[in-house]
Amino acid sequence: MQMRLFGFNLLTFLLVLTLVWQAESKELTGRPQWELTTAPLEFIAKWYPLDVAYRLSQKISIGPAFVFYNDSGESENITGFQLQGYGLGLNANYYFQSASKSSWYLSGHLYYESFKQYGSSSRANDVVYNEMRGVRGHSTAGYQWRISSFALLLGAGIEVRDHASIKTNVISSTSKIKGAGSTSSQDETVGASDVVISTNVFPSLVPRVEMKWGFEF
Repeated sequence: MQMRLFGFNLLTFLLVLTLVWQAESKELTGRPQWELTTAPLEFIAKWYPLDVAYRLSQKISIGPAFVFYNDSGESENITGFQLQGYGLGLNANYYFQSASKSSWYLSGHLYYESFKQYGSSSRANDVVYNEMRGVRGHSTAGYQWRISSFALLLGAGIEVRDHASIKTNVISSTSKIKGAGSTSSQDETVGASDVVISTNVFPSLVPRVEMKWGFEF
């Protein structure tokens, strides 16, 4: 029953998008139809997001979203979360005026993510990480400044995270110990090595501030 309901909702969503595209596709004749966007401030944390979106109209765009995490835990970063892995998902945008003009906007993202989250150990030479999988989504409202094909977007919103720890790994100078990791919410003792490890906890609901750069083509 749930699968049928999900299928019905998906078909309805696709039908609405098709009708919108057919009704407003004439607006796009001779105009840029693609958007390429990233968030350069996140590079500081070694997080590399990229959005690609196709314009269904001058107000609506949708497409794939990617993020690549490349922090191997060798040094601290400003976020407190040292991640190595990836996220794949979708992004959708609504512009109150026009995507090709300065305008207020609404934006939404949904990712499936798989990454290593590095932590700390009671033994200085150990490398500790949790293998995490789950979903992350966020919605943002903000303003876009458009200068020719370049855009600067500033916004704020809410982010929701739901990640589970698959297992915890401790790599020492002499051995590699694998243990079952439930969550990263508490310190854990892995195997018989009497090594206490800890990682920062991902909150499930957090405020979000974004600054993005983008181009249309």
